[in-house]
Amino acid sequence: MQYTSCFVGIPLPDKFQNEFEKTLDKVKKLYPNWQIVYPKTPHVTVYYLDKQSQSVLPQIARAVSKETRLIKSISLKVQGFDFFAKEDSRQGIIFLNVIYPTAFENFNHTLTNKLNNYHAVDNNLPFHPHVTIARINEPGGDSNLKNSVKLLNSKIDQINWEFAINEVAIYGVNSRIQPQSQKRLISIKFG
Repeated sequence: MQYTSCFVGIPLPDKFQNEFEKTLDKVKKLYPNWQIVYPKTPHVTVYYLDKQSQSVLPQIARAVSKETRLIKSISLKVQGFDFFAKEDSRQGIIFLNVIYPTAFENFNHTLTNKLNNYHAVDNNLPFHPHVTIARINEPGGDSNLKNSVKLLNSKIDQINWEFAINEVAIYGVNSRIQPQSQKRLISIKFG
């Protein structure tokens, strides 16, 4: 099987699942045209792998597993909406920010070196861990996205989710299966 999009992520703990789904519902009510993410696999994105064959996932998992020592005793904090905009400013991603220690950035850099045979072409973007909420493809430009994020931050209850990392996962999307959704393919538990 070929996955059209794979990535390494930190699963959001189960104790935040209901809050995450309620947040998605509130965002959907405010912006019904946005493509809201699949609600059952919330995660902090760590490293994007792009297209991958199912046959290489165990090798990727072994490489990731060897580096979990770098994040074994750290915590992440999820809070506040923000966005990424594509160059044409008509497409974007709405996400929740992640506050993280330097060790988490070191984990990303180490994965970048260890997984260079599997990397995505566009992995030259700065490291910005986040929890994706929605994808947007609508006219209006960058200022429209800024205004949307301001509205989200003012209308939706303050998010303040803090947790210790005890699992890393490899996720995949098969775009031939509709509706598209990401699946947790491999879990690497530690701690």
